[in-house]
Amino acid sequence: MSRKPKPSRLAEKAAHEWHAMRHTSLLERIRAILEGREPVPDLPGYDPNYRGMEGPGETFSSELWSWIEEQNVINGAIAESVRRGLRRGGNKKADDVAIWREFQKLRPTSKKSDTALTEQIGRKYGLKRSAAIEARKRGEKLAGS
Repeated sequence: MSRKPKPSRLAEKAAHEWHAMRHTSLLERIRAILEGREPVPDLPGYDPNYRGMEGPGETFSSELWSWIEEQNVINGAIAESVRRGLRRGGNKKADDVAIWREFQKLRPTSKKSDTALTEQIGRKYGLKRSAAIEARKRGEKLAGS
C-alpha cells in the first residue's frame, strides 16, 4: 500500500491561509483592511491547526468543490513561488549590486550590525541570512568598491 505524499511547507501555508479566509466573514475582512491588520477568522468551523484536506471523498458534493478550490489556491501559491525564483535567477547580478548599494546607503545611519542590516535588506529580495551576506559580498565585488 502506497503512502500519500506529504505536502510542502508552501502548500500547507497556502491551505491554512485559504481555510482562514474561508472562515472569515466579509465584515471582519473589511474591518481588518481599514485597520491595517490581518483578518481574524470568526465563523464556526475554523481550526487554527488546519493543514489541508485529505481529498475530495467518494461523493460529488460541496466537499469536492471545497477540495478543488483549495487545490487551486495551493497551485497558485506554488506558481507564484516559481515565478519569484525565476526572476531572482535572471537578475542575480543586478540584485546583488542593488543589495550592496542599499547596504552602503543605510550603513551610516543604522545602529544594527552589518550582518543584521544585510539580513534585513536581503529579506526584500527573498533571501535568508547567509544568502543575503553572500549577495552583498558579490555585489561589492561587482560594483568595484
